[in-house]
Amino acid sequence: MKAYEVVDSDGNVILETDDGCEAYALKNLRNNRLPYNMHSVFVRKNLGEHSAKVGMGITAYRFWFKDGGYAFYYVDEDTGVFQIFSDWGNYSYCWPQQCRSRGEGLLAFLKTADKYYLTEKLTMGIPERREFSMRKTLAHIKYLICEKRRGGRLDSDKARELWTWASELVNRYQVDTDHELFDLIKDHEDFTTYIEEDVSELFVYERSESLMFLRESLIPFFKNYIKDTPND
Repeated sequence: MKAYEVVDSDGNVILETDDGCEAYALKNLRNNRLPYNMHSVFVRKNLGEHSAKVGMGITAYRFWFKDGGYAFYYVDEDTGVFQIFSDWGNYSYCWPQQCRSRGEGLLAFLKTADKYYLTEKLTMGIPERREFSMRKTLAHIKYLICEKRRGGRLDSDKARELWTWASELVNRYQVDTDHELFDLIKDHEDFTTYIEEDVSELFVYERSESLMFLRESLIPFFKNYIKDTPND
């Protein structure tokens, strides 16, 4: 098993490597070539192993990444509670009735449960939670400036002025959030006059990388680890 995998937003592995620099270089290269409305790729780091019984019907499965980071899984057979504590978020859900009605324990249930189903439950029913992307929002703004220039709405000087302004938004104005960026754009009279777009429609949100990591790495890894583990 390689230390790193470069994965797209659909869970497809693009590259497996032991070289972290190579993995992150490919991630950055692919992301920089994507249109503003495309999902990004991310680096998935494979895990080491360690587990132990902690008593009271609970088994703790503790994993550490080779270059740092952690993911701890707790399976409580008495209550039906499954918990994950990790560098990519903390998740939990309880299946007491379902485990009892199927006549099996929680561990056996987790072995056969679908990763999409588990993700939905562990994230409280919002498996497609989205997060603001500053990089793709700025790319979208520049794309609109180019479109207005091609359509004759902007002359070359005004297009260049707006392009420069958009390029300097983050570094010059020290904006970090969509709210801060919204205020800057709304107050820029030339931009709102020439672009003629609803400011709120400029912003790009994409699926949470930590949530994708939960669905495409943390859950599959754990299911693979426990598949040969006795249920009792």
